[in-house]
Amino acid sequence: MDVTIEMVADLARIKSPLPRGVSGFLEILGAFLSRAPRALAGWLFYGALVLIAANLLGGTARLPDFLGMVGLLNLLGPILCLGALLWLVGLIWSVVVYVKAVSVVSGLDTGKSIVAVFAPAVAILLLGILLAILAVLWLIIIF
Repeated sequence: MDVTIEMVADLARIKSPLPRGVSGFLEILGAFLSRAPRALAGWLFYGALVLIAANLLGGTARLPDFLGMVGLLNLLGPILCLGALLWLVGLIWSVVVYVKAVSVVSGLDTGKSIVAVFAPAVAILLLGILLAILAVLWLIIIF
């Protein structure tokens, strides 16, 4: 661990050959260009988890139909620049429409659709908490 910390500190001290403005611009451009693929990957991953949950609850959706239906919802996503209150309204409306889309495409009732939409988020949250606890225990054991 000490070797890694020293190596990272040495790398951080290396001066950039580009002027600060150019390197900053390139960092912002890279972050902007990687935003869409990250969002697409997250949407596909979470959509697949919701599809698995819906099918485990008795739904009959297939992947192309499901992703086609919920893919249209990205157009209705909350827009951050409108302010916090409108963002919250957009977020709630998006969740309501997502639940309805899951219900329609999988043939589930509304209650099961709500469970199917929120079950992956709860599972990911619990997995994150478990991994954090294991990391803390590992650090306690090591040090």
